[in-house]
Amino acid sequence: MDIYLDTNVWNELMDQGVDPACLVSSLNEGRNRLVLSDEVVYELARNTDRQRSIALFSLLRRFIALGVPVTKDNMALIAAEMQAVQWLMREIYPFITADDFEIVRAMVDRLALGKMKSEEIQRIDHRLALRWRDRVGQSRFFQRRPELREAYSAVSPSEFPTWLKVEENTPRATQYLASQIHNYFHGHPVSDAMEYSRALQAAFANRASKALIRRNTYINWRCACRGSVPRDIYADTTHIVNAVYCDVYVTRDSEQLGYAPWLLTPATGVRHYDRQIPLQQWLLDCASPNDN
Repeated sequence: MDIYLDTNVWNELMDQGVDPACLVSSLNEGRNRLVLSDEVVYELARNTDRQRSIALFSLLRRFIALGVPVTKDNMALIAAEMQAVQWLMREIYPFITADDFEIVRAMVDRLALGKMKSEEIQRIDHRLALRWRDRVGQSRFFQRRPELREAYSAVSPSEFPTWLKVEENTPRATQYLASQIHNYFHGHPVSDAMEYSRALQAAFANRASKALIRRNTYINWRCACRGSVPRDIYADTTHIVNAVYCDVYVTRDSEQLGYAPWLLTPATGVRHYDRQIPLQQWLLDCASPNDN
């Protein structure tokens, strides 16, 4: 079982003094493992408390040394799904290559020493700028298209899950996914992106593609109904999409329980850690056969 931890849970591992070797060994006995993502690495790197940042990355370095796998980022997952379409594959491998793993390991090692390359700082700043742009752009989008705001806001919370299943296969969803593919592979024609987008909507290996569409639809709907979206919604939903090929997604944010299942497939369970018992024992219970 692959268990994806939200950033807040990695923080909790440090706060509770969990020993990485003990936890990983105990999980491995049941053929379970924790999963890391570069999104976690970059979020932790934003910590302005230098001493805490060093402590967090010192802990993370120990987990990486124990072979904790790292997921591909969301667009790399979609690129893998595109390749699966091309090669008529039913599954993809969702984790980064050995070479990319070494890049992550080296970055974590530097951060554990309180050091960061200038290009890594630029990447963090770029991600923050993109999140700000997306949040502002969301409201402006509905200002330009009031008829869409009206259509989205007409969907009640009880109707939303059923409506979402229909919406994820519409031409509007195809267009959105094509735009993301074209932005990622910007040197290729828009027509190629549209062709892949249509194929992914019907493909066997399409969890990330469908999750990205659901994420965009959910944020649009939420913005239409409430007038804006929370500052952290883009980061939180990035994690949820990133966990789509794992068996369990774990977070300390109880609000995510309300929408994470809408973005994921039933193949990925959603768990909320509420600190009622120590985190290590809770993770072992979460991974036990009786909890599946």
